[in-house]
Order: sequence, then structure tokens, then C-alpha cells
Amino acid sequence: MEAKEKSPFGLAQTRMPLLVGAGALILYAVTLNHWARIESLPTLARVTGADTGPVVTAPLHYLVTYPFRWLPAGIQPIALNLLSAVFAALTLALLTRSVSLLPYDRTNDTRWLERNHFSLLSQPPAWLPAVFAALLCGLQLTFWEHATAMTGEMLDLLLFAYVARCVLEYRVGHREDWLYKMAFVYGLAITNNYAMIAFFPCFLIALIWIMEADFFRVQFLGRMIGAGAAGLLLYLVLPLVNMLAGDETTGFIAYLRAVVGTQKGMLLAFKPYVILLLSFTSLLPLTIIGIRWTGGLGDHSAAGAAMATIILRVVYAALLAACVSIFFEPKWSPRTLGFGFALLPFYYIAAMSAGYFVGYFLLVFSVKTAWPAPRQAAAPPPKIKPAGVVLIAAAAFCAVMLAKRNLLPIRFSNGSELGQLADFYVKTLPARPVYVIADKVGELVLAQLRLRKSGASADHVFVSSGLLQYRTYNVQLANRYGQRWPFRFEGAAGRGVLQPEFLTAMLVGLTRSNEVYYLNHSFGYFFESLQARPRGMTYSLQVLPDDPILPPRLTAQELDENQKFWQEVEPVLRRLPRPPENVPADWQWLRQIYSRALNTWATTLQQHDRVADATKWYELAVVVNPENLPAKVNLAFNTRLAAKDALKDLDPARAAEQLPRAYGGTEGYISIGGPFDDPAWLYRTAEEYMQANLFRQSLVAFDRLHKLFPANPAVDLWRRNMEIMTRFGLGDTANAEKQALALCLEHPREDSVLEALTQIYMMTARFSNALDSVDKQLALNPSNQRALLNKAAVCIHLQQFTNAIPPLDKLLSLVPDSAAALMNRAIAHLQCGNLDQAERDYEALRKTMPAYHPVYYGLGEIAYRRNDKASALSNYELYLKYGQRDSEEYQRIAERVKELQSGKGT
Repeated sequence: MEAKEKSPFGLAQTRMPLLVGAGALILYAVTLNHWARIESLPTLARVTGADTGPVVTAPLHYLVTYPFRWLPAGIQPIALNLLSAVFAALTLALLTRSVSLLPYDRTNDTRWLERNHFSLLSQPPAWLPAVFAALLCGLQLTFWEHATAMTGEMLDLLLFAYVARCVLEYRVGHREDWLYKMAFVYGLAITNNYAMIAFFPCFLIALIWIMEADFFRVQFLGRMIGAGAAGLLLYLVLPLVNMLAGDETTGFIAYLRAVVGTQKGMLLAFKPYVILLLSFTSLLPLTIIGIRWTGGLGDHSAAGAAMATIILRVVYAALLAACVSIFFEPKWSPRTLGFGFALLPFYYIAAMSAGYFVGYFLLVFSVKTAWPAPRQAAAPPPKIKPAGVVLIAAAAFCAVMLAKRNLLPIRFSNGSELGQLADFYVKTLPARPVYVIADKVGELVLAQLRLRKSGASADHVFVSSGLLQYRTYNVQLANRYGQRWPFRFEGAAGRGVLQPEFLTAMLVGLTRSNEVYYLNHSFGYFFESLQARPRGMTYSLQVLPDDPILPPRLTAQELDENQKFWQEVEPVLRRLPRPPENVPADWQWLRQIYSRALNTWATTLQQHDRVADATKWYELAVVVNPENLPAKVNLAFNTRLAAKDALKDLDPARAAEQLPRAYGGTEGYISIGGPFDDPAWLYRTAEEYMQANLFRQSLVAFDRLHKLFPANPAVDLWRRNMEIMTRFGLGDTANAEKQALALCLEHPREDSVLEALTQIYMMTARFSNALDSVDKQLALNPSNQRALLNKAAVCIHLQQFTNAIPPLDKLLSLVPDSAAALMNRAIAHLQCGNLDQAERDYEALRKTMPAYHPVYYGLGEIAYRRNDKASALSNYELYLKYGQRDSEEYQRIAERVKELQSGKGT
């Protein structure tokens, strides 16, 4: 009988992956998140039905998690998290198997020490490299977080790990079925994770490196492409799902473009330098591992070969240290450089590389030998040497340090604290059906998930204010809530993005006939007509009256009820555990929310003359989130406010000029930390509200400043100006104009007063009056940019096109890249028949605003007047591509395009 060929696989390749996977599953089950993480909220929202919007990412993740919709609401979160733990355990099992399949024939020494046909590590303990790699990866904080909460990242990494395993399995057995499996799974992985597109060249190079000329066989390539294409068919799933969801106005192709476009946008948004930095501890070591070094690197002398071996070992040691270091989160780790992205494949590759290097040193230090190693000498007997013991101890030390470092953050983010926040939201929402709105989807989902456990979520309507402007989102709300959300916007009214005025009217109508709650402190165009009155952690929306125009103050009963809520919540907030240094994203977000709410409540108390009561809440807001700038400056002002004489020498306007400009303005700070009450920051806030045409909110801020500084003329002037603009915005034109004229008599040389009057006249189409007012502004300051632009606009409305050009010329001499000035001058030149000058301005605009449809209207008109049919048709077609389809102008140009296409145009 023929002797049966001995299997090249040992414990490391057969049983160890199973043992590692089982151990990992136990670890992740014990440390499983009990409810949710921030990153898992989108999955939970989709599975539980809290999010009914279009699905444009991760089709495989959608299909895998879909059956969990049929589970009872109470166990859905933990069941999903357990599924993620299973994915993580399988990933580590694949990592263990992959590391054990890495070849140890890269150097002359290892070729002498490992002489089996497949060059697999056999020197005891051969299981150490694979186990070490699994420990590094499995105990890394980001991996652990996503292993214990269903975010979708673990599924993506499992696909990545399987593809890598297929390549290594082929290297050992040369079975092409592994490569066909790889191609199919890679296709699935691309549809689910845009990062796999970026990794495609790496896997392609690895295949060519292993297969060499065999890779270029036509039949093989055809099968690989076919298998990959079969996996890519998953791209069709989400468009079909969205079509079946009931939005018949959006076609299959449009949804497919949205799915692919989302991946493209995410891929292009990632910074290339980040990938370059991360490759030094992942792709670079793996590439060096793949190189098969010749003995002595071409030097045939013993000394040269020895020196080359020493250099290579130093390089391997440095790479091992670099790979291991990123698991302890230095500044060059994926967690630090990743801008919030998990980037788990980079950890996976680093763990593979670290495992290989450990195996290399285990092998080369297992026996003393001369350099270069004599090929004819017998290989050393397999037995654990002191080097193995040292490496086992080092691996155990790394594992213990990682576990010690990361176990506490994992315990911190077990879902209980997010659950507590959701309970606070639910506590302040009425049991009866209400409308619940939030700026951030995460906060909305938290409240909805908590209410869903009790079945109460079916009674409420949950709305994301950020998505409300999109017609499709309103269709989804209407499909879900029926007549409780009557806004479908069929036909032309629903095309494109809904205007702020229309959205405000929607919410005002809902608030008049229903109870509407906001989950967070907010600002913006909604709050020109609505007031958010605090109800603990939430805010009840009330329609603001037209007169008085200032929002009504809270009653003593409302203040006392809110104070009672915060006194009950205070012990919980003071017991918030101090987060570890490597704080999870949950805790940063959680503390921001609590601190913002505390700062908002303290400011409310302070503005209602309860300065002493506000102090405690400001202090707690700063304790909860020391980075909350509004809370910190408000606390400092609270101290000064308690000593009233400290305000006498303060000029808020002058102080505001010295403030740093960050986050794009004060609005960024307010979104994160809550409102300002410090005079300098409040003055800046009032200015930014005014510039955004949020006149009523600007008035509220200036009125607060006026109460603090009643003798300050600048504050009083702006307060009265904002009152005029607010009245005008409410439709009280007569009183607004009356107040503006009276203010002009008091301050005849004040530009801001004349500007308010100019705006009133322009908005009421009294252009002759507006021209008189704007001329007075220019008499005060001939370089007033706003007045120059307004004068040109008025002249254009009066069809005095020749008179519109000089102020625009002057404005463009001051601000050469002013798009508004270029557009108005182009219009004026076109109407005057100055086609060459108009064309120059339109062309200048096209360079900076290539998708701005009025540019193509103007260029089309110029070409049409010149009888240049081809150019006119080209520009008109671009206008139709970018223009507003529901406008009369659009319909007129569409008809002209038909005429030109048929040859009838003149």
C-alpha cells in the first residue's frame, strides 16, 4: 500500500481557529451591549421601523438584519448585537486561520528552518502567531465596540477576512474554487462597503503575485469576472426595496444612481493622506512580508549575507513594533486618524502582519546557527525553546494590557447610559399622541426606540427636521402615518427642495391643531414663528403671536416645574462615571446632550432674573462637558451678573469684535453647547441671526442685551431695527414703515436705519422710494457694498438698465469676485444690448458656478440674438438640466429648445 501523504496542517490551522472563535464569542457575549451605541442607532432604527426613509447603503446588511423585524421589540437590540458578536467571532477565526497559512520561506534562514512543501510554521509553539494576531485584533477597542453592538462594520470586516482567507487557501492548495468564491464574495462586499473598491488593487496585485502567468488565462479570468458580477447584482436590491416602499415618483434608475453615488461620495470624501499614513502599519508590512528575499541580497560573502540578515531582522522588528503600537491607539492609529470611521481592515491587516513577524522571530531564534544558514545542515528538532517562552510571555502581556485598557470603555458603552437619556426624553413627553421633532436623527431614534418597548411609539409622529425639506421624506412620513401627516406634495409643488417659508407654514399649522414637541434646543427659520417652551429635556412648541412680537416669558409655574425636573435629574448627572481617557463616541455625544440641555435651562433661569438659581446648573453643565464653550462663558458672566456693578464698563459690541471665529460662527457653538447669555457672544449671535434674516430671533437677543445695557445706543438702535424688520416680516408693513421713518428722523445719518427702510420699499415693490433711500445710503458712504448692489437691483426693476451698470462697476472694483454683482451686471448689459460685455460676465460666472442655471439662460439668450442656433441650443439644454422645472421660464425655454431642434428657431 502507498503511504498516505501527511497533512501539512497542524493544531494552528485546524483546531485553533475554532478555539479562538469560541473564546471570542464567549468574551463578546459577556461584554455585549445591552441596548445601543450611537453607531448602532441607524441599524436599530431600520429594523424597528423607526426609520422608514429610502435605503441607499449596505444591501447585504439590510438583507441579513431584515428577519430581526419579526422579533419582539424588547429583544431586537440585544439579538442584533449578538449577531454582531457572532460575526466578530467568525472574523477572528478567519484571522487565526489566515495567519497560520502565511508562508515562512521569505528569507534564507526561514527556508532552512522550515522545509515543508507549503512553508507553514511548524516550530513549537506554532499556534502562537495566529493566537497573538487574534488577541491584538479582538481586544482592540474599535473592534470590541463594533463586536458588541450591531453597526454593520463587523459584517464588512467578515467579508474582508473571508476574501483574504481565500487568497491564502489558494496559495497552499492551488484550488481555483477558492478564487471563484473570493470573486463572488468580493462582489457582495463591494456593494455593502465602499472601502472594498479602494482595496481592490491590493487584492488584484496579491493574486497576480501568487499566480504569476496563470492569472492571465482567458477561461480563468472569465469565470472570475462572472463570479464577481454575480456578487455585484446585490446593487439591484436596494433600488427594488425603495420602489416597493411606495414612492412611485422616483424611478429604479434614480435609486440605483443614489446607491452608487453614495458610495462614490464616501470614497472621494476620504483624505488620501490618511490612507497613506495608515498603510505604513498595514499595507507596507504586508508587502514586505510578501517579498521572497535571496540569501545575502546578492552578496555571496558570508559577512555580507550576515549583515543582510541582521538588517532584515531589524526591519522586521521595527515593523512588528509599529504594527503592535496601533492597537494601543497612538496618534498614528486608525482610531485617531479616522475621523470617526472604524477602519477595521487596517487593524486586521496589522494584526496579520504582527502575527507573521512573531512567527518569524519564533522560528529564527529557535536555534543557534551560523549566518548564512547552511542549506545542507539538518533542520532543528521541533521543540519549544526559550525564545518561544519569551514570546508567549510577551504576547500574554500585550493581551493583558489591551484588556485592561479597553474593558472599562466597553463597560462604559454598554447601552445603559443611552437608555437613561432616552428615559429622560420619554419622561417629559405626554402619553397622549403628539408630534416629536428633533434636529439630530440619533436623539429622535433614542426616544422612539424607548417608547416602542411600551408600544407608545405608534401613538406619536416622529419627524427629523433636517430631512423635512425633502419631498421624498414627506412621502415616507405620509405612507407611515397616513392622515396624521397630510403632506405628500404631489406634482410640481413637491419637486426639488421645499422652501423654508413653506416648511414653517407646515409646522405652524401642525402646532395650531396638535401638540408638537422638540427634543433639543434649536434655532432657525422655524423659530421665527414658533417658541420652544422647556418641558424638562424636551420643548413644547407654541405659535408666536403677531403682537406682541417678543415671545411671552415663562410663567412662575413653568419655571418651578422645570426646576423640579432638573432637581430630580441632578443626582443622576452628578453620578455620571468619569469616562476613561480613550472615551467612546457615545460618551462624548451623551455629555454634549446633557451639557447643552443644562446650559439652556440655566440660561432660561438667568434671563428670567433667577441668577442665583442658574449658577448651579451652569456649573454642572461645565462639569458634565468641560469643552462646552457657551456654558463656560455663561458661567463667567453669571458671576459678573451677580455683582451688577461689574457690567457698567462693558461694551458688548466692542467685546464681540475681539471674539475668535470658529465652527463657522456662533451657530456651531450653539448647536453643540446651547445658547449664549454672555453679552459679547450674545451680540455676535444677534448679528449672525440678522445676517441670516432671522430677525425675530435677532430681536430677542438684542432685547436681552438692552435689558442688560439700557443706556447703550448701539444695542438700542439694533433692537429697534430688528423690531421693524420683524414687524415687516409678519406682514405689518404699515407699522414697520412708520417705525422706520420715525427712526430715520432720530438717526438721519445711520446706515442701518436707511437699510431697513430700503428693504421695506424693495420688498413692497416701491422702487422709486427704495432708490431715494439707497441714494441717501450712498451719500453717507459711496463704497457701501450692500447699497451699491441694492441700487443696481432697484434700477433693474425700474428698467433703468444703463443706470444699473455704474454702481455694479464700482462694486466689482471693490469685490471683483462678487457673484451677485456679476449676475446683475450681465443682466443689465444683456437688456442694454451689450452682448459682448454680458457674455464676459456670464462666462466669468460659469467658471465659478458651473451648475447655476441663470448663467445658461443668459448665454442662450445672447447666442439666440446672434442667431447662433447651435450655441443657443447647447446653453438652453444646460439650462433645462439645472433649472427649476416648475417655473414659467423653464417651460418657455423648453418650447424654444423644441423649436431649435426642429429647425424652426430664428
